[in-house]
Amino acid sequence: MVAQFVKDNPGTPNPSASDLAVIFFDHFSKDHPGMFPSSVTHPGADGKDVTEIAPVKEGSDIQSVFFDMWRQDHPDALLQNVPGDLVTAPGSGLDRHHSGERRISA
Repeated sequence: MVAQFVKDNPGTPNPSASDLAVIFFDHFSKDHPGMFPSSVTHPGADGKDVTEIAPVKEGSDIQSVFFDMWRQDHPDALLQNVPGDLVTAPGSGLDRHHSGERRISA
């Protein structure tokens, strides 16, 4: 991707990270629709944890990245501080992993 960028933009022989980010995310989104690159840790062949960048559909790091992007685009938006338990406690309805929902199987 870097070589192609330099070829297409001869006036920028040393592209910056922001130059390459657009190309990276364009290719990534085409190769992995509906997913986002995130660090994922899993056991390696030797039994030790290995962390790598992999496509994921959800995760708190994704949420924080998108919130940070939104916040940069909306720096004057008024935000209200709320206790963390208000949005993560069972029954809050906002965190689906802690929603307090109970299912009965037949």
